[in-house]
Amino acid sequence: MKRLSVLGAGAFGTALALMYSSKFKVRLFSWFEDHVASMRRTRVNEFLSDHTIDGSIDIEVSSNMVRGEADYILWAFPLKPTISLLEALSDKLDGATIVLCSKGLLPDGKLLSDAFIKLVPNSKVGYLAGPNFAGDIAAGRMSAADILFSDHDYAVAMSRELSTGSLKLNPSSDVIGAQICGAMKNVIAIACGIAVGLSPSPNTNAALITFGLREMRNLGIAANAEESTFYGLCGIGDLILTAFNEESRNFTFGKRIANGESAEEIMACLNAACEGYYTAQHVVTLAKKHSVEVPICEAVCKILFEHAPPDTILNAFR
Repeated sequence: MKRLSVLGAGAFGTALALMYSSKFKVRLFSWFEDHVASMRRTRVNEFLSDHTIDGSIDIEVSSNMVRGEADYILWAFPLKPTISLLEALSDKLDGATIVLCSKGLLPDGKLLSDAFIKLVPNSKVGYLAGPNFAGDIAAGRMSAADILFSDHDYAVAMSRELSTGSLKLNPSSDVIGAQICGAMKNVIAIACGIAVGLSPSPNTNAALITFGLREMRNLGIAANAEESTFYGLCGIGDLILTAFNEESRNFTFGKRIANGESAEEIMACLNAACEGYYTAQHVVTLAKKHSVEVPICEAVCKILFEHAPPDTILNAFR
């Protein structure tokens, strides 16, 4: 069997490890020794507690990773510590095939892939994105996603290699567009949560989805992405899944904002990452760089970081 390593033992990383354990020899890496010890002892990850980790999956501390030990590496660490973790592990990653599963933009609106290309220049760096929750992946329910490498032929080869009986991967070369989709859909999901929390309305929901997709598309095209990406799995597909679903951390984060909690209070007690919070300002930075209007994302930033009232989100309709 070929070897696959998943870096990042949150809910999604663990779900990927479970799904791929029937096809590859899988190693699941966490940065924290106590987390590794707990998972080894109980064969359960607290972030995905409804699923048992199969005994065939090796659970390791990230610092124990060895260069060249895996045929494929899936990077599923949260956005915020990505650069520090990448710097710490770069010598072990260089030359590997790396598929990024984290979603968001870096400060100054930079893409995750740019940081990897800079720090692990000999690696093939791709991106995986689509409308998938961790629980469904772990349970083996039929799902689909886009897998993207700048070399389209390699994307095709990887779509065959990493597809499973329950996950169909669609190949594409638009790495830029997919990353913009993955970042912006989380910010828009926060906006949708705020709007629903203020006044549940199918009319509002439909409008926000439409306006949100337009913002994603306009910024993507300005950044040299392909328009078709925004109408695919990692675009409208992931936006629909994330924007109005109680399983979405970003959507429920927005609802809590609407109910009067501050962003700081919510972030202090969350047990898992809310990527839209970390990304919102970076999306606005990228939009200003390209002179693109993103009123929904700007309204979210004002609510989260300038303590504007939740109904500021209604400015997106004007």
